[in-house]
Amino acid sequence: MHTSIKGAIGNLPIEYINEEELPKAEYYALGHLHVDYQDDKFIYAGPTFPNNLQELEELQHGSFYIVELKPLKITRKEIKIKQVEVLDLEISNALTATDKKIEELKKR
Repeated sequence: MHTSIKGAIGNLPIEYINEEELPKAEYYALGHLHVDYQDDKFIYAGPTFPNNLQELEELQHGSFYIVELKPLKITRKEIKIKQVEVLDLEISNALTATDKKIEELKKR
């Protein structure tokens, strides 16, 4: 399902559906929210690859789930294509910003 469920939205001010309103199922594969969320049989795998800086910083990599039914077995698989390095720099001069970033990357 490509929608938002109440349990997964946290503080996001977006529309959602209550899980109790959904038809009964053994497993719900959910999309739309780029979060790694699993609650009972409700799963958002997150993106297969983060698509913005916030997702790269928070998630570090993509993922997906393999789900087997009867009995329900859920296995999370990570997709680590590249190592993510987070730089926390204070930039005070736009003219030297690129050089400062390159210097910091060379240290690592």
